Amino acid sequence: MEQDHHNRGGRLNRAAVAIVHAALGLALAFALEAAAHGVTLPPLPKAQWVWSHNTNSHCDIRKVLTLDSKPTNATTLKDYWHYVGWYSDHPALYACHSSPVHARIIEALDRIGSTHAAAIVPQLIRSVPTDPDRGLFLQNDDYETLVGRLIRRSGRGPEVIETCLALLGDPSAKPAQDIKAAVSSTHPAWGGHPGPENRAAQILSLTCRDSSSESHVRAAFERYRARPEEPIHRELGNPTWTPVRHWTLFYLSRALGNLHDTASVDTLTAVLADNLNEARHGRPDPATPEIHFLHLDYTPCWRASAAWALGQIGDRRAVPTLLSAVRNMDNATDVRHAAARALEHIADPSSLPALRGLAANYPEVSTRRALQSACEAIAKGRAGRRLASQNHKP
Repeated sequence: MEQDHHNRGGRLNRAAVAIVHAALGLALAFALEAAAHGVTLPPLPKAQWVWSHNTNSHCDIRKVLTLDSKPTNATTLKDYWHYVGWYSDHPALYACHSSPVHARIIEALDRIGSTHAAAIVPQLIRSVPTDPDRGLFLQNDDYETLVGRLIRRSGRGPEVIETCLALLGDPSAKPAQDIKAAVSSTHPAWGGHPGPENRAAQILSLTCRDSSSESHVRAAFERYRARPEEPIHRELGNPTWTPVRHWTLFYLSRALGNLHDTASVDTLTAVLADNLNEARHGRPDPATPEIHFLHLDYTPCWRASAAWALGQIGDRRAVPTLLSAVRNMDNATDVRHAAARALEHIADPSSLPALRGLAANYPEVSTRRALQSACEAIAKGRAGRRLASQNHKP
C-alpha cells in the first residue's frame, strides 16, 4: 500500500511538473511574440513549484522552477543539458536528451505560428541535443522538427543553411558568425563529442527544405563520400571523439531525403552498392567485449539513411538498388530494413513479384514485416501518399 501511494505521488508530481513547464513555455512564447510586435504585456504572476527527487540512494535534490515577470528570461536559459537530469538517465547521457523547458517554449512558439524567433536562432541551435545514443532516424524527433520549422519561419533559414554549408567545406557559402558559433558549440556525451562538421550536417538536415540548395548539399555529400574511411577502434571503453565521415554522411543523406529532389537519386543509389556492405569490416564475436564497439557510435549505418532518403524522394529508378540492398545479408540490418521501408514508400507495382518473393521467407521479422507492408501498399495503391503529406507545413 505504501509503495502504491509512493507511485501515485510520483505520477502526480510528474504531471504537475509537466503542467508547470507547459504554462512556462506558453507564457514565455507569448512574451517573445508580443515583444516582437512592440506590445508590453502586464507583469506575469510569480509562480513557484518545488519538488524532490531521489536520483540515487544518498542524494535528494530539490529543484525550484520560477516564472517571473521578465520576458527576457526566455533568452537567458542555461544550456539545455542543465535541465534534463530529473527526466533522463546517467549524467554521461544528459547531452543526448532535450530539455523539457526549452521544448515547451519552442512548442508554444510553433503553436502560435511565431515568425519572430530570429533573435534566438543561435539559442535554438544550441538547444538541439547531440546525436550519439539518440535514435538514428531523428526525422521522428519532434524537437528537431520544431526547431527546424521555427528557424525557417524566423527568416534566418538561409543564413543557417549557408553557415552549415560553409562549415562543410563549401567555398561559395558565407557563414553568419553568431550562427557559426552556435553550430560549433556541442556538449560531450557518452558516445563522443560531435565536432562542427557533424553538427553542421545535423542542423542542415533539420533546417534545409529549399530545393535550390540540393546541388550544394549533394556536393557536400560527395566530398565526404570521397574521404577515406576512418579506422574502427574496437577496444572496450568510451570514445573521446565521434567519427566525422560516417555521421556527416548520415545527416547529409537525411538532408537530401528531406529535399525530395530526384537529382539526388544517382548519388544515393551509388552508396548502396553491394561491395560497400558493413560486413566487409568483419563480424565481431558477440561473446567478446569487443562487441561493445557496436555501441560506440564509431560505425553508424549511414547507408541506411541513404536508403531512407531514396524512399522520401520516391523515384522508381531506385527500386532495383533497394531490392538488391534488401537481398544482401552482408548489409547491416538497419540498411536492409530502411531499404524495405523505402520500397514501401515508392510502391512501384513492377516490384510486387520481387517483394512477395522476399517477404515469403525473409529471415528477420522486422524487415519481413516491412516487405509485407510494401506489398500491401502496392496492392492498395498507396504510392506517394506518405510523400505528399511530408514537409508541407512551413
